[in-house]
Amino acid sequence: MAIIFTSIRPSLRRWLGQPICGVNSQPTSLLLNQPVDILFQILECLPPESSMAVTLTCKSAFRAFFPAVKSRLDGPGLRNLLLLLEESVSRDLFFCHNCTRLHRFKSSWAPGCQYQSSLGLPCEPKVTNVGDLYIGFHHIRLVMNSHFFGPGHGLSLNRFETKFTHRCTSWETHYAARILQDQLFLRVSHRLLLNKKHHSISTSIRTAIRNDCPHHICHHITTHPPTRNPRDPYAVLPTQIPDLTPLGGKFDNYSDDVKDFDNAPGSCCICLTDFTTTVKQRKADSNSEPEMLDVAVVSYHQLGHCRSPSDWKWLTFSAPYSQYPSGFITRANHAEPYYDLGGVKKRWDMGDSKVFMDSK
Repeated sequence: MAIIFTSIRPSLRRWLGQPICGVNSQPTSLLLNQPVDILFQILECLPPESSMAVTLTCKSAFRAFFPAVKSRLDGPGLRNLLLLLEESVSRDLFFCHNCTRLHRFKSSWAPGCQYQSSLGLPCEPKVTNVGDLYIGFHHIRLVMNSHFFGPGHGLSLNRFETKFTHRCTSWETHYAARILQDQLFLRVSHRLLLNKKHHSISTSIRTAIRNDCPHHICHHITTHPPTRNPRDPYAVLPTQIPDLTPLGGKFDNYSDDVKDFDNAPGSCCICLTDFTTTVKQRKADSNSEPEMLDVAVVSYHQLGHCRSPSDWKWLTFSAPYSQYPSGFITRANHAEPYYDLGGVKKRWDMGDSKVFMDSK
């Protein structure tokens, strides 16, 4: 790279003279008022993205250094430059990992239905769902940009404060978010309120959960028995919540085997998801009132720093196991106590009252 700079120094001297700002112009920067040779030596010691950042500071520096600096800016250098610009220059742009460009965003953007989650983007973003809420990686990156770089650089955390009622089933979901120790956490309250008379399940409630109200807690945990897709017969199936699974794994349509329990703990061994399950049967006060079943699952998800879509925390949260690359490391493969089952809920409950250490 030093050869490239050396070869163009004579022409720069003839064209610009010394200093770079010109003979008759007043220097606006002490740096640009230095001799050209010294400036080139400084740029040679900087990473490509930093050299280009200096080049973009003013028109004089751009005319002087751009041809040489551009030749050093390869793929990784361009990516690092855009990340630097995202942080330092603009308050209405964010870096897109899909197309390696800076996109404009609107403060009104928020997770929502599947169609709304990708509106306004020129490329196809990675979108996943937790319950009925569809979240794109651009949503969580913008929320963390606002946290790391300051208000105006991204989305407000309250954009995740929402609720949905599923039209086809009786599940209602409420969403909340926190940033704890520079990592994004989600809490989702999944609630199912069944009217036994309305659902014609006077004897079996788990049959209704299986047939009428299938619901996903994450891509790997469900409330209902999973069914195999004939197009992918070898795919790893999700796991049903143990407390909603009858003994022996077989459903009996003529016996009500649901037992009341409160905040039964559970965890996903693939992504950073913990959950609690509560089942309560509400007895009717009179013969005119139907008996009700209240099923509540509260899930806690740790999405990480949200700096890259290849981060294992986001990748395991956003896709089923069959879409992971070969040899991919999941939660079960991490030996650190930080990733123990139940740790995500514990960190949510503690909030910022105690510092927790993440090894990666």
